[in-house]
Amino acid sequence: MGEPATVSRTTKFKDVVEGILRKDGLEITQLDNSRDIVSFINQRIRQAWSHDWWPESMQVEQKHYHHQTSTGRPYDIGDILWEPTGKKYYEAIVSTSSQDLTDASKFQAVSSTTDWIRYIPYWQLGAGADAPGSKVIYRIRGIYMRNPLKNARPGSLSYEPSRDGVIVSNLAGDQVWAEYQEEPPEFTLTDYASASTYTTSVAYGNTSKKADLVYDPSTGECYKALNTNTSSHALSDATRWERIYFPSFLDRYVRHGVYSDMLAQDGQTSKAMAEDDRADGILGDLADVYVPQKFSTESVEYSRTR
Repeated sequence: MGEPATVSRTTKFKDVVEGILRKDGLEITQLDNSRDIVSFINQRIRQAWSHDWWPESMQVEQKHYHHQTSTGRPYDIGDILWEPTGKKYYEAIVSTSSQDLTDASKFQAVSSTTDWIRYIPYWQLGAGADAPGSKVIYRIRGIYMRNPLKNARPGSLSYEPSRDGVIVSNLAGDQVWAEYQEEPPEFTLTDYASASTYTTSVAYGNTSKKADLVYDPSTGECYKALNTNTSSHALSDATRWERIYFPSFLDRYVRHGVYSDMLAQDGQTSKAMAEDDRADGILGDLADVYVPQKFSTESVEYSRTR
């Protein structure tokens, strides 16, 4: 099992938006759609996320390689899959959509001593919303043989980031521990419509997409679809919807940064630059306070298909 970070110090998304708009003397009901304030907010969060290893953004989990089976997913010869009950890997020996890894006519067990690629996808299928593997990996900080939260010498392993995942040293065992920064939250001001159908993330290839997002004006919060949802599935149904938490520690930075973006959009260059300088100062102060010095690093963002 992993060591997921607990949700703490969050701010209502509506309060963040209203705080930005009040700088312009506006209320959320007066929002000018020509100003893409949500795009500015999401962009600023991603910039801040890549700035440092914020403790609130970090996860430590035990990871397996490749994916578990997923209903309707076709497999090609050579595809490797994880079977969580017996903690074994299987390789497809024919092209198939079967989910039965014990079917010897379609799959064969992979020995831990076999020379095969130990590959951790940025997002692993087959896990529940709160289970290890359910968070999308944004940046890897380290891969270890043992839990780094419980071992002074966890055994650091070499790894190589790729387009869709991380390739781990062939010296690694059947499972490893990953310390990583999860994907930054994303927000919307598109109101939830009970008559609409919403779908969750799809991870593969040309059909990949992110989960649908909605905004609930009654709570001032955003939600992400965990399944295919229709009018019969209320936002209060935690099996269908996940609340998107706005991290409080980035509140002041985002407010000043987005206001700078709005001023720049209006052609108020000098004011925009001054506000942007304030935002940068806030971010630097946050890094000094929140991030242990040993975690400081040059920012790197890995691309992936989602």
